Amino acid sequence: MSDRLRILIAPGVYKGSLGAPAAAAAIERGLERSGLAFDAALLPVADGGTGTLDAIMAAYPNGTRQTVVVRDPLGRPVRADYGLIDNGQTAIIEAAQACGVDRLALTERNPAKASSYGVGQLLKHALDAGATQFVVMAGDLATVDAYMGCLMALGGQFFDTDGRRIVQQGGSALAKVTNADLTGLDPRWRDCQVKVATDVTNWLQTGMRSADVIDYEVSSTQYIEALAQATPTQSTQAYGRVAHPLQMCLGATLTSGMGTVLNRVGFEQHVTEADLIVTGGGPLHMDTVTNHAGLVNLIERANARGVPVVALFDEWTVDNTVLHINGLDALIPVVDGVMPSEIARLDMEKLVARAALRLGYLLKLKLKRPLL
Repeated sequence: MSDRLRILIAPGVYKGSLGAPAAAAAIERGLERSGLAFDAALLPVADGGTGTLDAIMAAYPNGTRQTVVVRDPLGRPVRADYGLIDNGQTAIIEAAQACGVDRLALTERNPAKASSYGVGQLLKHALDAGATQFVVMAGDLATVDAYMGCLMALGGQFFDTDGRRIVQQGGSALAKVTNADLTGLDPRWRDCQVKVATDVTNWLQTGMRSADVIDYEVSSTQYIEALAQATPTQSTQAYGRVAHPLQMCLGATLTSGMGTVLNRVGFEQHVTEADLIVTGGGPLHMDTVTNHAGLVNLIERANARGVPVVALFDEWTVDNTVLHINGLDALIPVVDGVMPSEIARLDMEKLVARAALRLGYLLKLKLKRPLL
């Protein structure tokens, strides 16, 4: 029997600093530096937000990336990518490519003004490219406009109480909507299948004031009612406001962000061949575990196969007990000294490799003389 560990390296995104493919490579380098005898399979993952396109496309070498000029959340032109896989039939739309929080400086982040128009532009381009299956990875958006901007880009029109067409975009425009006209939507959508993939249960931007949350809840309800009147032939079964507008207008269904990625990259096959899974990412906060099911989804799948999971995380504000309850076996901090978070972000690749080096030393010690 071989004494080489079989390690599945499956990190997510270290947000704001390091993508999943680069993180996986850094973890492998760190483990190698420790002198540990192991065989590695690199499987970058993501939760439906920033970095998801990179993770999925890494598993599809025959897929193609398309670059399009679209509008960012504030209407400025930016370059955004989407992917075509399955011989061009399936489009992977990472909504954050067009309208993600990372597209805006901290001083620009205003949900009242931010629009999802660029997401609609990506969808339209992929439709024109011949795709019939669409996976909209919907995490890390800067907007709370409930896809109103997206539907505008696809041909939808919205009107106020005086019958005037609304041209304003952003979350604040929802309150003005009393009627919708969706006859301008491309009829080809009727023959397409659309999935909205996200693990975020709260569609409203975190950090909003309580009064703002209430205002947007009321505004979106009025907007949803206008959509319902304009789509009498579509099912009105609610999937939650994260996906409801696209469900009503494009027949979309809601699915897990991390679950979709794990299925697409062949996680189940890889985990059966692993002795250990090393994941990571960050920052990791309480709402990541309780409201954001991505990490838990990965851990549950590993636990079902009896494979332990170690996580190398950037920063976290979660009690270790919570992580253990959710099935995580060990957590190793990436930052190994006192340093400002801005410096850590710039050095994240080296920090991740050093965390993996420490893990490698511990695994060597365990193999040399079992301690537990």
